[in-house]
Amino acid sequence: MSKSLIFSTTSHPLLAENIALKLGTKCSPSRLKRFSNDNLLVQLGCDVWGKHCCVVATASAPLHDHLVELFLLLDALVQGGSSHITLVIPYFPYVRSDKLDRVGVSISSQLMARLLATAGAHSILTVDLHSPQQQGFFTVPTRQLSAAKLLCDYLVDALDKSTQPVFVAADIGEAKDLLSFVNLLHYDMAIIDKRRLDDRDTIEAKHIVGNVTNKHVLLVDDEISTGKTMSAAADQVRVHGATDVWALCTHGVFCDGAIERMQSSGISRIITTNTLPQFVRHGSEALQQRLTEDKNCHRDNFVVLDMASMLAKELKNMGFSA
Repeated sequence: MSKSLIFSTTSHPLLAENIALKLGTKCSPSRLKRFSNDNLLVQLGCDVWGKHCCVVATASAPLHDHLVELFLLLDALVQGGSSHITLVIPYFPYVRSDKLDRVGVSISSQLMARLLATAGAHSILTVDLHSPQQQGFFTVPTRQLSAAKLLCDYLVDALDKSTQPVFVAADIGEAKDLLSFVNLLHYDMAIIDKRRLDDRDTIEAKHIVGNVTNKHVLLVDDEISTGKTMSAAADQVRVHGATDVWALCTHGVFCDGAIERMQSSGISRIITTNTLPQFVRHGSEALQQRLTEDKNCHRDNFVVLDMASMLAKELKNMGFSA
């Protein structure tokens, strides 16, 4: 079997390096250049003819620059004669635009799935899509991993054994996904009735279904963007007597002051993964955390869990050979 190659876009090079490390190899070279007219050039730095190639990318900011770079890299691999291209994209672009919820809009995540296949991806590996129907958007073989076990393994080690934990879905839409956490750890569960009042992410948490009194609440969502849903949920469970509140998510988008907003609402710990690059503030500097082979990032009650081992293992199952 010929040796597989792994390439990275500039959207998340540290994750690509860690995945390559787990696979016993290094990222293959490529070059990105921006011209004065704002066009991009992607050039491969090695021969890919007849090779199985893996591309690691994610939907991080600046999103549209990273998407164009990804399309160009995929096409460069096609033009270079790669026999099979596997795209690892743990946080999928436009993942929340998954339905026709109003007249005259695009199902943007479906369009992204088609564009990536058209650009050259023969198979796709992703993590925790926003909704079940999105698995039907893809025209090439696609595998979806769940970060639930990774997050639950952390909880087993981190929670005080004397606490009474309860998983709480931050909104009704997350309730079904919450069952994967409940089935792994057999904690109690509750659901918050959340209402989104407008397009500016104005959130109102109205009711709680379940008991959170005198319990350690573990708020769960697939992604945290502005943190308003989590903050409203934290306020609500505190009113109902929760002793402590942690927030868990797979995809930490954390825009528009999300971390500060959640911490000011009484959330004492935020736990996420590195499907997106995470920057943790320390003093006056923002330092990007390198997640090493045996250590996750944990600073100032902000925890980032490494997805590299899980992604590398699945790549081997999909035929990657270092």
